[in-house]
Parts: sequence; structure tokens; C-alpha cells
Amino acid sequence: MAKYLMLILAWVCSSGAAAQGTYRSLSEALRFADRCEILDLSQQNLSELPPEIGQLRRLRKLQLDGNRLSRLPAAFYNLESLEEVSLYGNRIEALPREIARLSRLRLLDLGANRLTTLPREIGELKTLQHLNLSGNRFTELLPTLYRLENLRVLALHENRIGKLPPQIGNFALLEELYLYGNPLKTLPPEIGRLGRLRKLAVQGCQLTALPESMGQLAALEQLFIGTNRLTALPESLNRLENLRELHAEANLLTAIPETLVRWPRLEQCDVSFNALTELPSVLVQLPALVRLCVGGNRIRPQQVEAWQVLRPNVDFACVATE
Repeated sequence: MAKYLMLILAWVCSSGAAAQGTYRSLSEALRFADRCEILDLSQQNLSELPPEIGQLRRLRKLQLDGNRLSRLPAAFYNLESLEEVSLYGNRIEALPREIARLSRLRLLDLGANRLTTLPREIGELKTLQHLNLSGNRFTELLPTLYRLENLRVLALHENRIGKLPPQIGNFALLEELYLYGNPLKTLPPEIGRLGRLRKLAVQGCQLTALPESMGQLAALEQLFIGTNRLTALPESLNRLENLRELHAEANLLTAIPETLVRWPRLEQCDVSFNALTELPSVLVQLPALVRLCVGGNRIRPQQVEAWQVLRPNVDFACVATE
């Protein structure tokens, strides 16, 4: 009886998936090509994609993560209804110019592949909003990307990019920028032009200073600058009134000036493992603060105890000092 119920349940689930146009088998998707809108072939050890996939003209979302693909068949570029394509964790070394035919793409995930460059035609994907190029072998921010004027999320982390050009400021609608794990020594002043940026991740680079123009990032909510070589923070950061998280751990900071701390919405602050001997009391008194990490500095235990009395609702669990 239990076995019978399991079979019925499996049939109901598969029927429901089909009704919604979602498939996890290419053969099944081809049987119902007129209704297949979502195809998930992730983690199926695929080394190639059959050209028959070009028959799925209604396909909107294609997931191919975690396979062994080194290229895509020409028929793939006939899928002009595609809005989302995820190829994370494959072996792709190049894309052809035909990528421009996927003119409805909103999301393109090419993370963890073997790319060193991109075709100029990728700049014609004017509807693209989310682009992941992380974990590849890029050494520069390719000029063709500047034409993607509708990007909201750009992930370039864990590549080999040593310098950002001034054109980084061209992404006027960008909301999230991931650059961590690149050998960046500086950020260009033009980064301050990203007026809609809410999250900036540049941890694990080789930064020795931040540009004053970062104070212009009025929408910024999350700033990740940990594990760099920063000795000070620019005072212009005090203009970031929407900042909720500041992660500046494992740098060379010796002080945080009181004039810098004007963040009414700051909830989390991590300045652990720097060279701090004290913090301004105004930091502890920020109204929205719920977590403060200062371990691995040279702050006196008495100061920590005073904070705990002053702000009993703040999480000081991570404030152990050397």
C-alpha cells in the first residue's frame, strides 16, 4: 500500500512540474517542447549539450550548473526566448558572437569557468541585469561590458583583475558589485558615480586606501573591505547615511575618528584584527547597532566592560581582545 502511495505521489509531482513547464530531463522536455519553459540539467555530468535543445523555442530558463561542458551547440543560440541561463561550474573557455541573439536575457551566470575574454557582441544584451563572471581568468574589465547599461548585479570576484578603469562609473543602475579576491591595489575615483549601489564587496584584495569619492555612494547599505592593507578610512564615509553593515576586519587600521562615525542605520560593524587601541564611544552609541566585532585588537578589557553596561542589547560576543 505504501509503495502504491509513493508511486501516486511521484506521478502527481511530475505532473505538477510538467503543468508548470519545468523539466529535469531533456528527453521529457523534448516530448513536451510546446510547454517546456524551465529546464534544469544541473549536476548531470554532461560533457556536451545535444543540438536537439534548439527545439525548445518556449524555453525561458536553462540551468546547466556543475557539468563538464566546454562549449554549447550552435542550436543553443536559437533559443531566443531565454531570459535566464546559468552555466556555473563548467569548463567553458570562450563564447561565440552568436550570444547576442539571446536578446531577452536578464540573467547570465558564467561563474567558475575558464574564460579569459568575451565577444564584443555581449554588449548588445541590453536587457541583461545580472552578470556573473566570477572565478574565471579575466585580467581586466572588458570594454564591451560598459555597454550593458541596465546591469543591476555584476560579479567579477576571484579573477585576476589588477586595475579598474574609470568606465566602472558607467554602470549607472548597478546595485551590487562583487570584486573580492582580485589583486586590486586601488579603486578609481569614478566608483563614486555608482549612485544606486547598495552592496560593494572588495575584501581580500590588496587595497591600501579608499578614494574620497566613496562618500558619494548615497544608497550604499553593505560595505565589505576586510582583509586588505588599509591604514585609515576616508572621512567622506560619514556621508553614507544608509550604511547598515561595515566589514573592515583584518586591515591595518590604528584609529576610527569620531568625526567618521555618523551612520544612523548601522547595525553591524566588524573592525576585528586591526591595530586599534580604542574606539570612539559614539560608535557604541549608534542607535541601530546590534553587533560589534573588535577582537584581535589592543583594546583594554575595561573599555569593553563599559560598552556592555552602556549598551546591554548589543551583541558583544565577538569582542574578545588580545
